[in-house]
Amino acid sequence: MRAVLVMVAVAACGGAQTQSEAQARSGKPITAAELRPGADGGAPMVAPNRLEPLRVAGNPMIRPDDEQSRRGTFKFCVDVTGKVGDIEQQQSTGDGRYDAKIEREMQHWAFRPVLVDGQPTAVCSKITFIYNHR
Repeated sequence: MRAVLVMVAVAACGGAQTQSEAQARSGKPITAAELRPGADGGAPMVAPNRLEPLRVAGNPMIRPDDEQSRRGTFKFCVDVTGKVGDIEQQQSTGDGRYDAKIEREMQHWAFRPVLVDGQPTAVCSKITFIYNHR
């Protein structure tokens, strides 16, 4: 048996990504044009692959304890200092313990401050965790 854990970057606007994967990995500065309005006037949304080059702490590869195949989507926000907060389950993995583990681990994520057009900016994003046990 082989286990595979995949994190899928859900495009912030629910559609196509605004930057190529190569640009995202390069750490190219985020521009205001890449942001999408946040729900209810909240922080703007950005594709998670744009945040990854800014990661300074936390493990994005979170395995379920029972190693059963699971898939779930979570929204999270990053404040102007790079701290993660406002974690919200968008789609359950089907296992409350795994959902809680993901949320606990995400609380330890930290990023360099997100600069949009050179200004520290609070942003939100969505990420889908997919764990396949083969």
